[in-house]
Amino acid sequence: IAEYRPLGGTDTLKLANLSSDDIYIGDYENFAQSSISAQIGVMFKEMEKLKARMGVSFVVEQIASSDYSPTNLQLGIPISLAGRKKDAPVNIQPTIQLPDVRNSETDDDVKDKLIVGISLALPFGNTIYE
Repeated sequence: IAEYRPLGGTDTLKLANLSSDDIYIGDYENFAQSSISAQIGVMFKEMEKLKARMGVSFVVEQIASSDYSPTNLQLGIPISLAGRKKDAPVNIQPTIQLPDVRNSETDDDVKDKLIVGISLALPFGNTIYE
């Protein structure tokens, strides 16, 4: 920790809350890694009353590296809501991500690594080209 400020560390307020194992002091090493992922998605029949379609999306990702090789999972529920024009839907997808499900990097409980998110896609193409 004594090396923190001379080597460019500036957030000393946060540093006071960290244990000495939580920071890295030294040179970073450049590296390259590859990954492979597979995704499957299914959209169900349109719900007429809501003018929306729902589906299920599942993603599996494997990072392939000698030092870092977690398996990540993601489950999503894509929802496509009809816009003012039928060919310009708004797409929303709540997601649950489970990084490193095999605990190759940490021994943390899966629920402690859970990430909940939402994606939003707005159509711009139709408004630009009208």
